[in-house]
Amino acid sequence: MSQENVEIARRLLDAYNRGDRAACVALCDPQLEWVPPADWPENATIHGAEAVWDFVVSLNDPWEKGAYELLGVIDGGHDKVAVHVGRSVRGRVSGVAAEFDYWNVATFHNGKQVRSEWFLDREAALDAMGSVGEIARDV
Repeated sequence: MSQENVEIARRLLDAYNRGDRAACVALCDPQLEWVPPADWPENATIHGAEAVWDFVVSLNDPWEKGAYELLGVIDGGHDKVAVHVGRSVRGRVSGVAAEFDYWNVATFHNGKQVRSEWFLDREAALDAMGSVGEIARDV
């Protein structure tokens, strides 16, 4: 099951980078929970696959178009995968450059992502995976 979850996580990022709303939503449970990183001003949990799509797309409005890169994946066992995602961004209006570098702990049930929780670093992501973090392996 865990390798299937790794593949779903990869397909989700690929679909997002293509702007394929239908493919992203289809890979998520309709009641998906999306928890932003602690350092973001938008810190409320987003509920629902459609609402998550709208929220994430709106986060990218200030930036020039570009794709997120999959920097690493850690298989956490039965239902969790940690995904390291990065992207160099530049403000559409300001031209300010910034780096997006976060870890996502994705939880799956019945082949769908049910929770997406974001972290500032690998250690925090592994801690969030709990005891499965001890069997985690990079893939």
